[in-house]
Amino acid sequence: YGALVARTLRYAIERKRLEAGLRATNEALERRVTERTVALSRQKNLYAMLSQTNQTILRASSRDELFAAVTRIAVEYGGFRFAWVGLIDHADRQLKLVARHGEDSGYLSQLRLSVDESAAPASSVTGHALLAGKHGVSNDFVNDPLTEHWHEAARLAGVRSFAEFPIRQGGGLIGAISVYAVEPGFFTDDLLATLDEMALDVSFALDNFERDAARRHAEALLRDSEERLRTIYEGALDGILVADAETGTFVTGNPAICRMLGYSPEEIVRLS
Repeated sequence: YGALVARTLRYAIERKRLEAGLRATNEALERRVTERTVALSRQKNLYAMLSQTNQTILRASSRDELFAAVTRIAVEYGGFRFAWVGLIDHADRQLKLVARHGEDSGYLSQLRLSVDESAAPASSVTGHALLAGKHGVSNDFVNDPLTEHWHEAARLAGVRSFAEFPIRQGGGLIGAISVYAVEPGFFTDDLLATLDEMALDVSFALDNFERDAARRHAEALLRDSEERLRTIYEGALDGILVADAETGTFVTGNPAICRMLGYSPEEIVRLS
């Protein structure tokens, strides 16, 4: 009888051990499935965000329109709490907000960021990133010494991680895109790579805007020059004949030469 009891007890202990092991295995499997599901969902969001940004770049007609769309896309497709774009004011070396989207609970209204190395706020994630010309990240915002000045505001806004991505125009650094998340450790390597790509695409679009503006300006100058030349040509008291340098044939004549010779512009052309 004693042997039977001992054997039964051993079986019970073994069963408990196996059940505990199975439970631990199942829990580990569930965690892995959950983590993988979250990763796949985040990856899907990243591609959607990048795709939407590229579509916006193709459609946007101005810098302001592009910045407003990029911040909206970051929140709606990237899953961020809020996002904003700041441009460097070279007069005071401050990063000035020009576009925003999402719920920041007043965080952005008190934000003051300097890109001046001699200023204390420059020793922030954003300051370091802009001075270095590459992205900056804090995956534990409320415990990061570099973000200490904004810890309380971040808690109120529900911020736990943050990243900033420089944007350029004409090869020069002009500002940054900043995004905030409610989860610590949110900015994985693949997410940072995607956001780096998005910032590059935005910089490329800004260069296109600049080239297009330069082209329109040149066209306007050309039209103005042609108009002034036409006014001088048609109002000149001296007769002017325009001839083709290669064929020697008359191309046109101004009103003064037509009056002098008694021909119309069409007849002037036929004289040659």
